[in-house]
Amino acid sequence: MPEEKTIRIAVDIGGTFVDAIKLDTETGQFELRKSATTPREPWVGVLNAIKGLDPSLLQVDTFIHGTTLGLNSLLERRGAKTGIITNEGFRDLFLIGRANVPDAHMYDFLYTRP
Repeated sequence: MPEEKTIRIAVDIGGTFVDAIKLDTETGQFELRKSATTPREPWVGVLNAIKGLDPSLLQVDTFIHGTTLGLNSLLERRGAKTGIITNEGFRDLFLIGRANVPDAHMYDFLYTRP
């Protein structure tokens, strides 16, 4: 019978460090590791942090990855030039995304009309 998968790993790529945590759901024990962020090759920092945790990959049930690399590229205007094309009827897509709707209260289920 195969071993039960009890390990969860979460990784976050930050500006300076990659933070990684390993949780054993069976024992409740966890480990934390850091490695240097490698901006040109983010995966290198992730792998270094995971190697520091020394997980048995056969026991990993969940892998969670978080990063702001995409958002930072967008905000700093780095990376490829991009555009967006939508279908007819989606002209308010950006207004809704920015929460610039004319009557914002229509989405608040606790709002009581005066």
